[in-house]
Amino acid sequence: MYVRPPVPRSPDFRRRSSGLSPEGHGFLPLYDRLANHIPSDQERETAAEFLRQALQDVAQQEDDLPDDPSGLTAWMEANVQKVHGQYQAYLEGRKAGSPRRYFLNRAHALYFLRNVAPTKLVDGSWLYGLCAHAGNSRLSDLVTTYVEELGDGLDDKNHVKLYRALLETYGLDPVGELPDALYQQGLVQLALGWNAQEFLPEIVGFNLAYEQLPLHLLITSYELNELGIDPYYFVLHVTVDNADTGHAKRACVAALDAAPRIDDDGDYWRRVRAGAKLGNLGVSTLDVIDGFDIENEVIAIMARKAPRAMARIPTSARWRGAA
Repeated sequence: MYVRPPVPRSPDFRRRSSGLSPEGHGFLPLYDRLANHIPSDQERETAAEFLRQALQDVAQQEDDLPDDPSGLTAWMEANVQKVHGQYQAYLEGRKAGSPRRYFLNRAHALYFLRNVAPTKLVDGSWLYGLCAHAGNSRLSDLVTTYVEELGDGLDDKNHVKLYRALLETYGLDPVGELPDALYQQGLVQLALGWNAQEFLPEIVGFNLAYEQLPLHLLITSYELNELGIDPYYFVLHVTVDNADTGHAKRACVAALDAAPRIDDDGDYWRRVRAGAKLGNLGVSTLDVIDGFDIENEVIAIMARKAPRAMARIPTSARWRGAA
């Protein structure tokens, strides 16, 4: 039986060094430029340099991709079976009386939704740069995935709009004053999207790894629903990351389609595997969950609300209170 640790780990990501941040200025400034503006040539080059550094940083990490790309489908199917088995064990444990694995309470879940927002609000952005090649059949699966991330033109299916609506529903928007480290993974995705010409194999690899079904997605959906929080955004991702026709399968097909037709001594596949490792950068989902500290969160909420509360108090009353 799984027993959740009674006290979460301290939120060490709040103190995490931004050693890879562009030009030492933190991740947020460039994240903002890439997410909310058309970046200048210099900003795109800064983003590309950030990716070059990031690839060096993850170069020594292990990955579980097959040595030969012909084994991708078997690799994907094995992952799906493993995750489903782990999730079934989780459900059986819950039925037997085990506590929630991730969220201690509703406040913990809302904290999670807010702190993962910098990544969720750029969902699919790593594929943006391929839109210019929509007519290339070898990249069509990747473009299709990007269009589906946008909801196929339907607002109620657009992943970013869905997440922003989720934040608004629970009073978590606008997102601000989050630790800089929380923007690193989103910046990776934006930097790839704005530099597709240079990093196509890495984009293929990132997409390949990122679109596989993770266990945390299933558990998050279950526990949010249990706490009365709309899980639709997460359930939608469970349905699209399936092994039959969804993004997970399409990512495998795309990796094979984008491969060079002439032998390149394995360089393409090495770069794909390097790109897959980029998903490990930054604060992970489990890091965020384990970083919850109820006392710190209460103080942070009061600090965020204090300016608005003070604005509603007449000036004369504020002076009387100060006296």
